Amino acid sequence: MTSQINVLLVDDHYILREGVKTLLESDPGVRVIACAATAADGLAKALGSNIHVALIDYSLPDHNGLWLLQQIRSRKPDLPVIVLSMHTDRETVVKALSEGASGYITKSVETPELLAAIRAVHQGGSYLHPTIAPHLLGAIRKESMISNAIDFSERELRILQHAADGWSNQRIADGLFLSPSTIKSDLRTLFQKLKVSTRTEAVAEAMQRGLVART
Repeated sequence: MTSQINVLLVDDHYILREGVKTLLESDPGVRVIACAATAADGLAKALGSNIHVALIDYSLPDHNGLWLLQQIRSRKPDLPVIVLSMHTDRETVVKALSEGASGYITKSVETPELLAAIRAVHQGGSYLHPTIAPHLLGAIRKESMISNAIDFSERELRILQHAADGWSNQRIADGLFLSPSTIKSDLRTLFQKLKVSTRTEAVAEAMQRGLVART
């Protein structure tokens, strides 16, 4: 690993690009050796230069940063990419990370944090701006809930929620227009799926998995 980190900076705004370059090169261990204003030019320079870290804007005039990220990851998978963007919505963040971005930071970032992000990904790590991390956590939780819910029918999930709400078997049966014996049978099936032996354990396990809302 070299002592100097060579950076590719891709941003279509000249003033911002030059400003970021100046900030980065305030650190003697970082050098911006290539700049680009378009995704196509950024890709060419990423493939043709001795780049250690690519810092790319999400919004570019020819293709968006996601396209550039995909192209870099498919052609030069060992090159870490940091997305530098004004976008902080969950969909954009998760898309970038799922496509292999090593870091995601906002344009409000201060110089020390930007340099820390570059060092982190250069060393094989990852970096998320503090305002971004909750989006990723929320997405992981959502995916986990969806994955868990696949194993259960809609009726089973409703029975679990009613049980979590403290409803008796009779009340659940009345609410779902089923017989109490059917509810008991469904609960036995739920116990097996959840690997528990009692109604209380079933509710606790369902809450832990995020299958039901806490009351």
